[in-house]
Amino acid sequence: MKKSIFLTLIIALFFSCKKEQIQVKKITGEQIEIDINYTGDTLISNFIEPYKLKLKDEINRVLCYNPITLTREETDLESSLGNAYADICFEKADSIFHAKTGKNIDFALFNFGGIRTVIPKGDLTVKTLFELMPFENMLVIAELSGSQTQELFNYIEERK
Repeated sequence: MKKSIFLTLIIALFFSCKKEQIQVKKITGEQIEIDINYTGDTLISNFIEPYKLKLKDEINRVLCYNPITLTREETDLESSLGNAYADICFEKADSIFHAKTGKNIDFALFNFGGIRTVIPKGDLTVKTLFELMPFENMLVIAELSGSQTQELFNYIEERK
């Protein structure tokens, strides 16, 4: 059985209006083996419990109802999930971009690998979205000429 180690580190900062210098006299540490028999630290568990409950409430918050299962694997180049994701990002980005520049975005394009799971039929929660894209994403707006756009589409078609 692989064991992992939990290191306890306590840092104390002292602030004083006095001119005397405070010096650290001793630093100690302790390694605690974490395995199947470890019962945890009730002080830490009690401290984080309110945050855990708040996070649990937030992550399980229902955002909307999804009437069908959305997946990224219906066809080679398109999917219901990919299209929904692109449509949502397009709509949000276009409204912000238009407000800032007076211009509109013509289309949205996303890679297949960025979507990590399906969105099942039923309640869509914050947790579902974190599982869908478990990393930070950034929308990038690029201005392309007609010939550059055609070159992009040709590349996508050639490379599948």
